[in-house]
Amino acid sequence: MNTRYYRHSGAVPVVGSVMTLIVGFLVAAVLGYLYGAISFWNPFIYVNFLGALGVGFVPAIAIGMAAKAGKIRSTRFLTLVGVASGLVALYFSWAGYILAILVSQDAEALNVSAAVGILISPQAVVALIQLLGEEGVWSIGNITPTGIVLYMFWLVEAGIILGVSLMSAAKLDEPYCESCGVWTDAHEDVPVLNRRRVSELAKSLEEEKYEILDEMLKEDADPANCFLALFHTCPQCEQSNFLNIHHQTITTNKDGEPESETTDIIKHIAVPNSLVEVFTGKAKGLAELKAKVAVENVSEAESEEDEEEL
Repeated sequence: MNTRYYRHSGAVPVVGSVMTLIVGFLVAAVLGYLYGAISFWNPFIYVNFLGALGVGFVPAIAIGMAAKAGKIRSTRFLTLVGVASGLVALYFSWAGYILAILVSQDAEALNVSAAVGILISPQAVVALIQLLGEEGVWSIGNITPTGIVLYMFWLVEAGIILGVSLMSAAKLDEPYCESCGVWTDAHEDVPVLNRRRVSELAKSLEEEKYEILDEMLKEDADPANCFLALFHTCPQCEQSNFLNIHHQTITTNKDGEPESETTDIIKHIAVPNSLVEVFTGKAKGLAELKAKVAVENVSEAESEEDEEEL
């Protein structure tokens, strides 16, 4: 593998790992419990589906924020935390659902100690799940799914929560400067480039032939089908500089509205700081020049229209 592409070091600071675990498990437990309780009272299946997506996604977002604050650079660790938080959310969703059932049957008989006992007793939760599986918990018309059929529905629900949590939590998109101990910052200026063959572009960048970027910048690019250059740089030194190339396409949907889609073409290749400064400066100057020319052309067109009217 080409060493010029950034890879996370895999470091997991102790404080950051503890903070990430606490945040992930706490958010997952609270949302899971609320989702379970609401699922019992909610009659609409599609709302439960959206709720399952949220129970998987929101804790993952919290995990990502905590991981960044804790300076964790290990996707493997975040994958494990994502799976674990998904299991926590799943467990507490069942606890919330079961408690909602018990409250609906006899709210006065269910005291705080009994509720807490259910929440912290996996054996009790599993036993009640098995009982619910035998009797069924909801109906569609005259059909009440039980046994294997009901377990299949629950398996899909669990798969949604665990799958979304796993896919969302394991993302670490920003490079980290190991020398300074900080995350790099993305530049606000994103030059638009004309497209080239990806293999040709990657080879040139790997061989440090950066003139290809100048050529792509000078060529007229179609904004609806072009490449974008995004730089990440360390805010404290000039050693950690990385370039991403994205492919942007803009299409029109059935309502006539534009939709933009961006995919990674080249991700986090190391580049010198001089390239970042010079290239972004050229891109900004060229963009200003094109804007100025466009304004002049509009002014000339308006002047010609006024003369024709006279």
